[in-house]
Amino acid sequence: MGRLWIALLCGSFLLHALPGYSKVIRVKEGGSIQEALASASEGDRVEVAAGTYREHLVVDRKVELVGIDWPVIDGGGKGRVVVVKAPGAVIRGFRIRGSGNDLVAIDAGIFVERKAKGVLIRENILEDCLFCIWVDGAEGVKSIGNRITGKKELISQRRGNGIHYWNVLNGLIEGNSITHARDGIYIFENHNTLIRNNRISDLRYGIHYMYADRNTVVGNMAYRCRKGFALMFSEKLDVFSNVALENSEDGILFRDLRSSRVADNVVAGNNQGLFLYNSTFNEIEGNLILGNKTGAYVWAGSVNNKVSGNAFIKNIEQVRYVGTVDEIWDGNYWSDYLGWDLNSDGIGDIPYRANDIMGRLTWEYPVVKLLMSSPAVQTLRMIENQFPVMRAPSIVDRSPLMRPKGEEWRRWIGRITYKD
Repeated sequence: MGRLWIALLCGSFLLHALPGYSKVIRVKEGGSIQEALASASEGDRVEVAAGTYREHLVVDRKVELVGIDWPVIDGGGKGRVVVVKAPGAVIRGFRIRGSGNDLVAIDAGIFVERKAKGVLIRENILEDCLFCIWVDGAEGVKSIGNRITGKKELISQRRGNGIHYWNVLNGLIEGNSITHARDGIYIFENHNTLIRNNRISDLRYGIHYMYADRNTVVGNMAYRCRKGFALMFSEKLDVFSNVALENSEDGILFRDLRSSRVADNVVAGNNQGLFLYNSTFNEIEGNLILGNKTGAYVWAGSVNNKVSGNAFIKNIEQVRYVGTVDEIWDGNYWSDYLGWDLNSDGIGDIPYRANDIMGRLTWEYPVVKLLMSSPAVQTLRMIENQFPVMRAPSIVDRSPLMRPKGEEWRRWIGRITYKD
């Protein structure tokens, strides 16, 4: 019997000595979360009960900081509310509010310092914060399932971003809802970061890329923003199965985008569905571009892109193209195509031309629209068809599809139309 007790005591000692062992520290309303953090050891769990805690926190060791029933951490409108310094720390289950308003100082709800690799920020509510989550060059940080509302009382230029990742490798931003910030998700010089299944609305740019390569954007929805997805000065992005809906400027902006894949997205009800500026060698395939004022606006040397399998349906103006020579986009569906398919192979027998001389004139001189039904305009269009030398440069589809691919368009037709 004595040997059994000795064995049990030794086992208990070893359990406490193991590096993976952790204790639970509980904080009740009226207590101090920072004092609990100061007493914690690496690997401990700090549980915070419901209530309001008016303090600023520094998480400087690897702990799991967990809110029970949504305790509030209130920064009182000053500085950064929570600063994370420790690799592997977890922040989960809090309502974090009341950062300062200083853009230069990067006032934030949660600020993750560069050395804090592998931090997890999960299922928090962040509100009335300038930058809600800022990750400052820390590798492998995950922001998952947070609900974010920026400082609605400030004008857009004075707000920070909902989630801001700077110089982050291997990051993950997933399942967040973001509204009333400046940009929803801002990615600057990040590589190998995955942005998945976020819902973003009512701000400047939904997802904004700058100088970021080899990233994936999948399953997100950006709606009622100025620009849904702003893909700028980047390359090798994989952007697929997203929705850009009812944005006042562009659904998807290509600005100096290179060698990227933009596929199987729904782009509906925007001012301009796709806006391509100086963007080359991209694959733009299988997108549904429906009910926009302009389906695609293409200019400033946006050439050598592979554009196929897309469906341009009931856009007020299918394409606006500014260039000096025709640009070939083969194998798309155009709802205003007037050709025929005598051999029933599903491909139109004559090319689709997106623009003509009158289209170009109406862009530059809108008053010309008053003459569209006049005999002079009809004569000009007839002459253009008979004498190719008079044709305006255009997007040309030499093998237009007679019907759109798939059935996704049926879900959207008649539901979404651009509104001024």
